[in-house]
Amino acid sequence: MVACSTSSDEPPAFANDPAGIERARENATLAELDIDPATEPVADESDDASADMGAQSPLDELNEAVLPVPPGGLLDNPVADDEEEEAQLTTLAVSPLTTPSETIGAVVKGPWKCRLNGATPPDCQCKGSPLNCQVPNSQPGRNRYLPPTFADEMNKRVAAEKAKPGAGKVAPPVDAGKWHVTAETIVYDGAGKVRGRLATPGVLAPPAAGESKPVNTCRNFAGPEGLALVDTPGVCAKINFGAKKRLTPDGGAAGTFVYAFNVLVAASSPSGLDASGWISLAGIEGADQALLTQMPTVANIKIKRDASFAPTAYVIKSAKDWGGDAASFKASSLPTSAYAESKVAPGVDANRKVGDYLLKDGSVWNLAYNTPGIGGIGTDTFFVAHEALGFRRVRSTAKRPTLVRVRVYGNAKKPSIVFAYGSVNGRFGWVALDAYRKGTVRSTPAPGSGGGDFSLCSTKADGTYCSPYGTILGYTCKGGETVDTLWCPSPYTICDGPSPDGKSLMCH
Repeated sequence: MVACSTSSDEPPAFANDPAGIERARENATLAELDIDPATEPVADESDDASADMGAQSPLDELNEAVLPVPPGGLLDNPVADDEEEEAQLTTLAVSPLTTPSETIGAVVKGPWKCRLNGATPPDCQCKGSPLNCQVPNSQPGRNRYLPPTFADEMNKRVAAEKAKPGAGKVAPPVDAGKWHVTAETIVYDGAGKVRGRLATPGVLAPPAAGESKPVNTCRNFAGPEGLALVDTPGVCAKINFGAKKRLTPDGGAAGTFVYAFNVLVAASSPSGLDASGWISLAGIEGADQALLTQMPTVANIKIKRDASFAPTAYVIKSAKDWGGDAASFKASSLPTSAYAESKVAPGVDANRKVGDYLLKDGSVWNLAYNTPGIGGIGTDTFFVAHEALGFRRVRSTAKRPTLVRVRVYGNAKKPSIVFAYGSVNGRFGWVALDAYRKGTVRSTPAPGSGGGDFSLCSTKADGTYCSPYGTILGYTCKGGETVDTLWCPSPYTICDGPSPDGKSLMCH
């Protein structure tokens, strides 16, 4: 057996051994999820040849971990016979790995090569699992995709600054490498539900004291030399490298969408919401649209054989599972700071926390492209209703571990957190064990046939309300159930409340 208890109570304490307490808690969580490490191995992200080169990776100019390449180089990383390569770049090899049914034996140790070539830098690597890979982007910042002309100019200026006498670390200003977007562009989650509008700089109220939120400003170099920046006109957004997919959004037209991250969305509060989500490629302005069209698509490896998945059904935990309500959920409702506030990567980035991989403000959750130690970037974003978002976990094997233990920094009581690989809404990526539970997706009405999507009516009187999930959305409650989903007549308007007859929305 994996553990002696599946109780939600604290596991028995081990004298002077906080790490042992946490490992017992981890084993209990594994048992609750029908995971037995005796047959499904859990690999350590750092347990490979590169770990011998130092206890902690050094940091680059962006405070990102520098992953050392061992003297023997990276291992080859062929595509297994139950895998399907989704990316638009060619693979390094086609010979199959050992079949996924093999589970006995020591966990194979990397690090491995990234599976893509072309734009892939030589040191791009995968750690803990052949599926847990860095983003194959040769630009600074790894996960960011910068306009190529800006990236070229930035590289020249950084090189000039480094060449100056006495120069130390010079940080490339990658956050200025944004893309021009049409004002009021709608941001959607991965299932096509509206999150809100990209906020025009200066329009929303400033954040509360002590809060920090992004600003969708456009920036460029202030002069012909140096790294000083100046704001320029327009609305701009950061785009994840390779994150591009076809999507048919609610109330919109089917098309190609790109994944914007760390953008300010006009939703949820007067000062907006720091969010990630999908924006239409057609909403990218001018020459930027043509450049972004050329960005390769880089998605996680798809698993196509049913036998490769665990038989247990899972759902992503909702606000109700965390003891909250979908309409008002805040990440501060998560377990106390020693848990959700723990850092999961080296460096000074305050956002690298356990809580970033659990339910977030507005009842949204991010599927991770890779685990935190090698980036932890999002590959998709979803609204999470109660028992509405399923997770199909890929079985872990010795040759292809899909359970990876990641180090937690600065918290002796929580030395690690485990991530599992699998599929959410057809999109593959990494999910923290604490973000999901056993359960089946409940039956819901088809889109447009009524509601029920977010259980918003459970505590509300009959009537029509504006939705907290999108500025142009509303819903109608009857008998504690969502019976209809309503829309403002234009995506560039905001819901004010119900019409006098209660059958539609008042919008401005």
